Amino acid sequence: MAFWASALQVPPPVTPRPSTGSPQRRDPPMPPTPSPTYERQRDYIAKRMRMSHVYQPLMLMELLGRRSPAPAQDLARRILGEDVTQIEVYNERVKRMVGKVLTGNGITRYERGTYDLVGGEEVFAHRSRLRTPIS
Repeated sequence: MAFWASALQVPPPVTPRPSTGSPQRRDPPMPPTPSPTYERQRDYIAKRMRMSHVYQPLMLMELLGRRSPAPAQDLARRILGEDVTQIEVYNERVKRMVGKVLTGNGITRYERGTYDLVGGEEVFAHRSRLRTPIS
């Protein structure tokens, strides 16, 4: 939560220097007053958003990083790519179901945590000879 709170901090206002009668440098313009929408979002992130999982922070980071709307599918990919629990779930699914069936049917082999195509070199050589521009 500290990351989000610090990322959305409003800088303190710049105080003007007293006039000395001599030419002086111009102070940078005062930062604009944060909008009510910004304040509402900042309050939500800093005080109410639950950090028990990565979904909300990842979605917000993706939207902020793009500075534009993002399709739901892109947001889902970002979340899935960072979600260790889902990677573990699919790792087990590969071992117990998909990999087990393909290995049991002699299509793949499994050794020391790695899957490989049975006869892969032959398959790749044959495929490259018959490959079309879109295959």
